[in-house]
Amino acid sequence: MTINYTTNLSLAEPVTGTESGTWGDDVNKGLTDYLDIAIAGTLALTSSSFTANALTLANTTGNNSSNGITTTTAQYYVLKVSSLAANVTITAPSSSKSYIVVNNDPTYTVTIKASGQTGVTVAVSSRALVVFNGTDYQQVGASAGGSTTQVQYNNAGALAGSANFTYSSTGLSLTGYSANTSTSVGFLNVGAGGYSNSFSGQVASFSGADTTNVNVSLTNTNSGATSYAAYAVGGNSYGSTYYMEIGSNSSTYSYTSAGYPNNAFSAAYANFIEAGGGDLAIGTWSSNAIHFIVNGSTATTDAMTINTSGAIAVNGSYGTTNYVLTSQGNGSPPVWAAPAATGVSQAKSTMISFIFGF
Repeated sequence: MTINYTTNLSLAEPVTGTESGTWGDDVNKGLTDYLDIAIAGTLALTSSSFTANALTLANTTGNNSSNGITTTTAQYYVLKVSSLAANVTITAPSSSKSYIVVNNDPTYTVTIKASGQTGVTVAVSSRALVVFNGTDYQQVGASAGGSTTQVQYNNAGALAGSANFTYSSTGLSLTGYSANTSTSVGFLNVGAGGYSNSFSGQVASFSGADTTNVNVSLTNTNSGATSYAAYAVGGNSYGSTYYMEIGSNSSTYSYTSAGYPNNAFSAAYANFIEAGGGDLAIGTWSSNAIHFIVNGSTATTDAMTINTSGAIAVNGSYGTTNYVLTSQGNGSPPVWAAPAATGVSQAKSTMISFIFGF
């Protein structure tokens, strides 16, 4: 019998004028069976398929008596690996060929390569499409790394995932932070030129450059009577009792609907700073003043200033020694004025005259 075989997949090519009466078996076992595994065939491999954690695949051939396909036949298209006891290596033929390598093992890696080369390492619970490039097998595109829901990132040229960075229908989760070093910019760094401080514990850094402003925006788009947006912070006892919020109420916010007292915190459109469970301290750490401004879009003078000496100015004036602050009603700011010669001062003079007779 005379059968030739193709170069890459060793497919049967019966020679014309030969194989009388056996052409059917020649084609079925030497061609059709191999086309089937080359296009859609899966070779399942486990730890028992490897000797000293290594396996060599080789092209096999078929004829009218047998297709010759074995558990080391190289013509399979999909290599599915599972239940490993160690990292393994598969050596495939150095000829034009592509494989889909599916590593279903959650602990060990699978490397596929040409003889004498380094090849491609498929990470745990990952998959890869590889192709022979004339020298070695290389990955085509990229396969997902890590596990389900893990966000992908570049890890030395390969996709990888982390249990600390996941996304699902419930949202994005970034976890696993531990105190950083004194020169680190934190666990989350957004923007160029992240700020680096001189003490540890910085969780996030946001930076940018703009000719007008750089901001981090928080908006509650619901206009309901109990809706508001707030940045909330707290210490180790953070919760509904111990917290601090900087927030803004909705356009229809109602104290009755929210179940709160009727005060400025509960007004529609109110912008507030609120502390719960502890004192609220507002001040400067260094030698700087505190300024209170009303109508900031037009005002040129502070409504009230506390300077670095602790002196208080109202409407830009600190007054004069012994002056008292006098109300001007709700239409004008209070002013500093000399105390009147009545009231307490006048009473002191009257008492002295009564006692001493002058």
